Amino acid sequence: MVNELYSYLTSTYLPQRYPTIFRLQPPGSSATHLLNTLTHDLLPLTPPSDPVVALRILTTTIDDDFIMLLPSPSTEEQAPFSLQAYIWCYPAGFVPKNLLGLPLAAIHAPVPGYASKLAKSMDRYFSRLEVGRVVTRTNVSFLLPSLPFPPPHHNFPQTYKSLSLSHKKKKKKKKLISTPLHSGV
Repeated sequence: MVNELYSYLTSTYLPQRYPTIFRLQPPGSSATHLLNTLTHDLLPLTPPSDPVVALRILTTTIDDDFIMLLPSPSTEEQAPFSLQAYIWCYPAGFVPKNLLGLPLAAIHAPVPGYASKLAKSMDRYFSRLEVGRVVTRTNVSFLLPSLPFPPPHHNFPQTYKSLSLSHKKKKKKKKLISTPLHSGV
């Protein structure tokens, strides 16, 4: 899955979407690298053998979060998708590595009303996501503590539900890309 994302972004998406910034080198069908004209980094089009290295390269090249889910090996109807890999630069009040491998329902357990109101529709949404379709999702979140990554034992104030804000909300877009899966790496 990571290799497929890496290949798609470096060989197709970036050079087509941002042709003045990202250029295939050498130009044409024999390209082997992607040139970032802003940083002068030359990225191989073939993903590194280590998926963590591939994710690090993407993290330093693209300023978007990528959260990669796969159908869970579990046959439980309540846990059809689980977190398998990520580029998550700005998580909102949690440590992403603690969520790796967990199903969506477990990840969203702290979200009020998720199980009763959102879980089934989220599972349906991901189940219906077509291969090859790129979807952008906007996520709005607010950090209450002063630290971007609070310690796992940090207790948020109980009054967060009644928090009111008088300024504009800052939105972070997340891209959802459905790709055909082969080896899971």
